[in-house]
Amino acid sequence: MKEQQQKTYGTERLLLSPLSKADLAELHKLHSDPHVMKYIREPEKNLDETRLSLERMIAHAQKNPGMGFWKLLTKEDHDFVGWIGLFPLELTTDIELGYRLKQKYWGRGYTLEAASYLLKYLHSELQIPQCVAVINPENTPSRNVLEKLGFSTLGKAQHYNIEVEKFALQISALKETSPSSEPVLEKTKI
Repeated sequence: MKEQQQKTYGTERLLLSPLSKADLAELHKLHSDPHVMKYIREPEKNLDETRLSLERMIAHAQKNPGMGFWKLLTKEDHDFVGWIGLFPLELTTDIELGYRLKQKYWGRGYTLEAASYLLKYLHSELQIPQCVAVINPENTPSRNVLEKLGFSTLGKAQHYNIEVEKFALQISALKETSPSSEPVLEKTKI
């Protein structure tokens, strides 16, 4: 199952490739942007803070085969868009969907495209029937993405030492995408 994590997957416009230590500089640009981090936590102040985050993300992927964090790259020019991940939600048995994109890529449907692909992967490859997401209750753009994916709110909850709004999706109920946005698996190894 670990081999799945070593592949690059593709959607119509994006490549999803496992995060690696080589992504430190791009990840720092993302995690140090106050606009990106507004609803998450304080921006990371230096490369050392981002290095710790990246090491945790990589370790998480190694501990949970088939899950982890994928960098999102544009197919056209391989520009770093952000990341998306599937990982156990702390103190639960739930699998969480998380994502973070550079501000210049907001509003282009990239999160929806990548998340749709990973949710189908979660169901078909890992046989996991449900996925959750937690967001800051004030994060309307993220709420909109989750609702478009078919997630329903479960209400307020405590996770990561803060109050969040928790959402859940029965993946078998995932809204069908049109053929033009149907993700295609590229079995290219990196």
